[in-house]
Amino acid sequence: MEETLSNDRFISLHRNQINPQAMPMSTLTFAYGNLRYEMLDKGLKSDDDVLRTKVLIEINEDFHQADKLNFALESSILQQLLGCFSHKDSNIRELASRAVLKIANTEMGRVVFVQNSLIEVTA
Repeated sequence: MEETLSNDRFISLHRNQINPQAMPMSTLTFAYGNLRYEMLDKGLKSDDDVLRTKVLIEINEDFHQADKLNFALESSILQQLLGCFSHKDSNIRELASRAVLKIANTEMGRVVFVQNSLIEVTA
């Protein structure tokens, strides 16, 4: 029956269920809590370029949310991102620069840059 309904009727059918199934909470975000970025920091320190690329992709996805970015600034992940600027792989350099740009677009990120004198290092 559901496959014959129009899109609007399909949505209203599922909204009007008596006992709709609750959406499961995402446990991936809260797996390590604030320690998540310390674990990602360890991944950036490794010599494995594949792991480093995966960690940078994960960081860039997380930095779309400001609360996660603020948690990351409490760790030493910014120094690791700046260290990735001199890496031989262009993909790693690109992902690190995108993450640093996302940090610089927030007020707390700019404060961290100024307090730690990282502006010259970044430039």
